[in-house]
Amino acid sequence: MNILVTYRQNQGPGQSWETGAALIRALRCLGHTAHPYGTTYLTGAPIAPEPAWEPDLIIFMECGDGDRQYTELRDRYPKTPLVMWMFDTGMDSQHQDMHRALADILKPDILFLANHDMIERFPGAQYLPYAADETKFKPTTGKKMGAAIIGSPFAERVEFADSVGVKVIQTQTGQEYADAVAGLQVHVHHTNSGGDGLMVMRYWETLCCGTVLLCPDSVEVRRHFTPGVTVKCYRTAKEARDMLERQLASSEVCQRFADDGRAHVLAHHTYRHRAQEILDSL
Repeated sequence: MNILVTYRQNQGPGQSWETGAALIRALRCLGHTAHPYGTTYLTGAPIAPEPAWEPDLIIFMECGDGDRQYTELRDRYPKTPLVMWMFDTGMDSQHQDMHRALADILKPDILFLANHDMIERFPGAQYLPYAADETKFKPTTGKKMGAAIIGSPFAERVEFADSVGVKVIQTQTGQEYADAVAGLQVHVHHTNSGGDGLMVMRYWETLCCGTVLLCPDSVEVRRHFTPGVTVKCYRTAKEARDMLERQLASSEVCQRFADDGRAHVLAHHTYRHRAQEILDSL
């Protein structure tokens, strides 16, 4: 099948790490011809030349800002099936309105949302969460050390990190981020910056790196993972600190737990799984 995948390309170290790029790799792995369609942030330069073929399927990857990018494809290929996958639908009402307006323009044949809580606000939508790209997120070959929060050091996150006894480490997107996560024994997660209910990428990516994930207990987490089996879950900062101390007490036990988490992601939550779910929905 010839499949056109739309997304925005990052610049610098995040290039080729985008969700759209991960989906293209997964589709190619499944034996399809997948090609990117879109532009690069800031410069507006095309990601790639347009293919010589007409697509059998268009997968429209929402770029996180809700603007009306790439709507010309609906006019150019009016009879081609179009699947739309929206990510940041847990954001404020203004962003939800933008996402809804974009869906109204494109009129996708199938609409997927990465936030289960938002399904009822988009009639006919289906749930499709983020995943991990196992070609990018891999265990380290070096020694793993301690625990941290990898991310932007905004006030709420720093306050929580201090109460738990870890640092917030900011990295570049891409390889630097993956290496930082893979180098930890425990990656601590606190806030879902995309909004309530959204399972952000760090859940899947942390486990795929062979690192223990310590995260808030929630309905969303239990939808995909088993606390105490594939992830460690806390309800309070004190509980998180106590769990972290116990987890770091034995590097062997910590690594066995991390290996179980990675095995779970590889068996159920890679972009190959998401790509197959999209194709099976047609």
